Amino acid sequence: MQALREENRALKAQLDRIEERAEMAEEARARLVRGTWRILLPLLDRQRVVRSFAKMAETSAGFAGPVSRWPAREEVLADARDFLESCVRFAIRRRTLLLLFSLFAATIPVLQIYLVVQQNDIIAVQNRMIQEEQYRGVAEALSAPDRNVRQLSGVLLANTRPEFLEELVEEVFEPSLSIALDSENLAKLSADADFRAYVVRAVVRNLEQRGADEEHDSDLLYEQSRPMFRQILRDAAEDRLIKLLRRGRGAELDEDIRERVDNYIFHIGRMLRVYSRLARSVGEIDDFYTDIRPLFQRLASLREVGFGEVYRFAMQDFLLDLALEPAFSAAPVADLEAAGTSPEEALLAGFERLKQGLGEKALNWSLLKRQIGVE
Repeated sequence: MQALREENRALKAQLDRIEERAEMAEEARARLVRGTWRILLPLLDRQRVVRSFAKMAETSAGFAGPVSRWPAREEVLADARDFLESCVRFAIRRRTLLLLFSLFAATIPVLQIYLVVQQNDIIAVQNRMIQEEQYRGVAEALSAPDRNVRQLSGVLLANTRPEFLEELVEEVFEPSLSIALDSENLAKLSADADFRAYVVRAVVRNLEQRGADEEHDSDLLYEQSRPMFRQILRDAAEDRLIKLLRRGRGAELDEDIRERVDNYIFHIGRMLRVYSRLARSVGEIDDFYTDIRPLFQRLASLREVGFGEVYRFAMQDFLLDLALEPAFSAAPVADLEAAGTSPEEALLAGFERLKQGLGEKALNWSLLKRQIGVE
């Protein structure tokens, strides 16, 4: 029994301690809540101001009774001081709260601006990575061994944005690059020419697609495309086309080499046709002749040309277009029946127009005429 009594006392003491801790925790929680409300209530409403004013009014109402029951002077002053302190405290706390909210509100635009700056940096990095991936994809696709893959890649490239094409042409047809990678090997020359043929085709197709839009701005198209055409023409006149025509004279050509070079020569002729149409539509045909003069001067210096069949086809197609002068958005193939002329007459007219544009003394016209096959 004694042991049980001791155990009961120990358990009771432990229970008392637990209850005491619980009461202390509850009291601390209540103090915290009271302290919080004591801080927030004066900031949110005029409770203290109203109470102090009511007390001062009640004290002052004592002056309406008998003189013997008038409140003491110190009591009136204490109530008035408490009321004024409450008003001043409320005004200070309200302004403090407004200042805190203003500071918090001012930080939101700053954070938004910071996030926008960070997002712009991220977008810039992503754009650089996308551009690098685009160049890598173009290089791999246009260098693929399968001709169909190269053709489909050229179609996709023709539908890209003009700015990307400008950057691509500027890099691919860079003059210093041609000098650094100069080669007399016909297989390497044909591979390089075939790669550039699809780039030329993409530029021409992109321009034709944009020109087919009824709301297109011809001046803007000319301003954007002329630098690209000039680089392509410079590359053809100073190095690529002339070297291919020389190396292909009287040689036993592999079928792949002939196919690649024919592709390049054909698209150079197509570019000349589209460039002439665009220059004529904006009234800049003199600048067009200025740009193509170096190329035809180099061509007229060749006594004999290789790949003559496709070369004559490309040049005759260009001369027919010069003779008929179709609109920029007209069909790619010149309609001789609608123009009421024969191919021989149209070729001769186009050749004479080219001669007038470049100048009669600019080059050896008789040799060039024999090359192209104009009768």
